[in-house]
Formats: sequence, C-alpha cells, structure tokens
Amino acid sequence: MRNKLMKNILLFCDTIVVDIVLNLTKHLVKQNYFVYLQCEKIDTKKRISNFLLKNNIEKNFEIICLHEYLLENYSTKFEEIDFLNFEKKYNCKLSDINISTSEFNIYHNFFKKYESKLDIEYHLSARILLIENFYNFYFKNTKIDFALVECRNHFNTISGILFFKKNNIPCYVPTSSIFKDYFSVNEVQDIKNPFLEENYLSKDFNLENIKELKKELDNISFKRSTNDREKNYLRNRFETLKRNIFNMIYNFIKYMLNYNKFSLIKNFYLGNIHPVDLLKSRINKRINYYFYKKKLNERSTFSKKKKCVFFLGLSPEASTYSQCNIFFDQRKVARFIALNLPNDYELIVKEHPSQYISSDGRNSNYYDEILSHYNIKLAKPEDKAIDLIKNSNFVITSTGSVGIETILLKKKLIMLGNNHYKIFKNLYKAENYSILKNIISELTEQKSEINTDKEQETEILKFLSSYKKSYFPGNIEIFYKKKFLSHDDYEFELEKISNSFLKIINKLISN
Repeated sequence: MRNKLMKNILLFCDTIVVDIVLNLTKHLVKQNYFVYLQCEKIDTKKRISNFLLKNNIEKNFEIICLHEYLLENYSTKFEEIDFLNFEKKYNCKLSDINISTSEFNIYHNFFKKYESKLDIEYHLSARILLIENFYNFYFKNTKIDFALVECRNHFNTISGILFFKKNNIPCYVPTSSIFKDYFSVNEVQDIKNPFLEENYLSKDFNLENIKELKKELDNISFKRSTNDREKNYLRNRFETLKRNIFNMIYNFIKYMLNYNKFSLIKNFYLGNIHPVDLLKSRINKRINYYFYKKKLNERSTFSKKKKCVFFLGLSPEASTYSQCNIFFDQRKVARFIALNLPNDYELIVKEHPSQYISSDGRNSNYYDEILSHYNIKLAKPEDKAIDLIKNSNFVITSTGSVGIETILLKKKLIMLGNNHYKIFKNLYKAENYSILKNIISELTEQKSEINTDKEQETEILKFLSSYKKSYFPGNIEIFYKKKFLSHDDYEFELEKISNSFLKIINKLISN
C-alpha cells in the first residue's frame, strides 16, 4: 500500500522525451516519490512497462495511457449542456482551445477523410471533454505535487492543463537555453521561469563577478555564431533523416497497417492522420519549400536603410497561437510593421529555422502577402539570427530565444508574445496593434539607437547573471543526438539531465 505522505509526481512520457523521463523515474522512485507516467500511445505503455521491469522498479509508480482510455470511452455522448458546463467550469471557450492547438490546424489542412464523414466540430470538443474525464478518473482524489508536460498547449494535454490549473497543481514544461547543454522549466500557466523570476526580481540581489559577466556579454555573439543551438538541432534532424530513410519507409508501412486496425472514428480520437493525407502533407511540404526558395531569390537583398527585424514563429504550432495572442497572424503583423516604418527603414523578415523541418512550411501565397510591401525583405536561411540582430536598429519577435539574445546584445526589443523573459525591465511589450504602432514610432524617432548608459548595462548584466543561475546542466534535445553517441555517452547525458531535473523538482516542491 502506498504511503500517503509520499509526494506525487506526474510526468508526461511519450514522443521524444521517453528516454529522459524513464531515466528520471528511476531516480524519483529511489528518492521515495510516487510517479504517474502518462503516455498517449499503447505501444509507449508497453515500452515503459518493459523498462520498469528491466530496472526492477516494482512499486511507487503507475502508468496511465490516454489512448487506452479514449478507445474505451470514445462513444460517450455529450450534450450541449455538457460543453457549456465545461466552459463555465474552466472559464474558457472550446473554440479558443481548438484554435490554439497545433493539431487542430493539421485537421483543417489535411484531415479531409474526416471532414466529409464526421461532425468535426462536435468530436473535437467531445475529445477535449473526454481527456478532462481521463484526468478526473485518475486524479480526482489524488494530490499531485508536481506535473511536467512536454507542451503547454498540446492537443492531448490541454484539458489536463485546465484541470491542473483548476486544482492548483503546479505544472511545468521544459525549456532549453541559449547556452549549450543547459535547460530549465517554465510555469505552464504564466509562461515564466520561476528561478529567473526569483533571481532577477529579488530585492537582495547582488551583482557578482561583474568582470566575468562583462566578458561573457561581449562573447555572446561569438558563442552564438559558433554554437548555434537551432542550427545544431536542425543538422541532427537532417542527419537522422538521412541515416533512417529505410526506417522511414518501414515506419510509414507500419503506420498504414496500424491505421487499418481501427475504424475512422477511433483513428480520429487517437489523432491519426489518414495515410494518404499524411503522404500528401509530406509532398506538400516539399512543394512549399520549392516556392519559398523562389521567393528568397526575388527579395533577399538588403539595402543600406535602417533595419527592423521580425522573427517569424513556427506555424502551425501550439505555442505560436497561444503565446502570440492577437498577433498570431504573422502575415498581418509583418504588413502592419512595414506600414508604420518610416521611409528610411526596411523590414527584414526571418523565417523560423524549423518551418520546413518539423512543420509543413507555408504556401507561396503566405510570402506573397508579406512581400506585397516594397519595404519588406526576406532573410535567407544562412543569414544568422545573431548577425541580423547585431545589424538591426530594433527587433520584434513573439516566441523563441532571439528575444533573449536581443537583450544581451543591447538592442531594443519589442515583445509581442508572452515569454518567460518578459520580466526584463527594458523591453517593450506590445499588447495590441495600437501599442505596437506607438512603440515603433517611438523607436524610429529616437536619435540614439542604443542606450549605452551604465544603468542600462547594469540591468543587462543583472539579467544575464539571473539567467545563468536559472538553468541547469543537460541537453533536453538529446534524442536527436542519440544516433551519433555511444551507448555510454548517451547514458551519461541522460544522467546529467536526471540530476538536474531532481534539483529542479526538489527546489520547486520545497518552496
């Protein structure tokens, strides 16, 4: 029988984080935590069970599988009153939830087999209610002390996020760093790093090692150009694809066979794309990339004008829709910025480096709309983000680490989205288009491009010092390096991540 005094931990355990979470589970169980391992796929549940058996972990854990629950309960009938009660209970709109999830966009773009045969609007909302029932079934009478999810707005966890919030369960999502092999966590509800907030906003903060911090600040651009986290990530993805072409074919065939095991309605609730639509999406990605390269050739030469750089967020992507708020339509944002720039400015739009890797790209009309303004140029993929920032007069972004780099490079930053570095005192926050217009006007009318006074530099050094203290050793994207590391090296990296997660969990629970 489980000790009621035990701390309960919920860990999302599926997709690319399985190895990390399973290794962490070994340590948590040894430290007398009770661990709930939540997976989506039934195959992942088998993998988890085999791991626990192999490592002689016989107690202090429970595996809960979402797909198992959905297959058992997908025929549950919901009435309009059920949807209204859900919205009232969680103070939300189901339509907003659907729009903010990346998979929802995939449904609209590629799930044609479902649109003609299923009531998509009903089943999307019914699925959200079912997932909420899933969490209620397991945790209604259980106090969860710490929850770790992979993505705050993932299609299969958003009902859980609402449940955690309603029940005051601390919930976090891992986040990587601009520094090599360091990571931390952000609070799901407010998208803030608790350690960064604690360090940076502390009244007792003392700025130490100023000389070292200044040296590091001067080396930020060099380190970023030689250790480009996104570039390394993409290279690993490409290399993995190259080495596994036969595995890709095998996995696609396996996917087709698995898809045919279930009815259309079951596949919908399992989030499975029809194999034909999946293949079409992959072909469509290559077509989109071809036209993207053509657009680059048309408008990628910069003039000698002053520059504002706008970094696009990944799309369709849950964080882009949820964090950008009213700025989620980035075509509209780019055109609005261009319209409000003086004649001596041009707008450089930088595509997200993962747009044609982990997403399906954008159709040519997307870039046509952006480039309809004469003063907008597209940055090439080889144009490093760090160089664009250095050569800009100011930067605008919604998500991603470029905002932190802009701060550390002493450039003016307009933040459109809701990010963990929003606590920095000297950035500009645009909550709507009217405010954005006023900020652009203020920045373009300033005679001095950069405020280099001592107070400004001290604030940046304070932010850098706080940032470094808020991150822990480990590369949470280690999965993409698995094919290139020896077994011992890979296990060593997993241990490093687990040790850091233990420190994070212990710190947050003790508070």
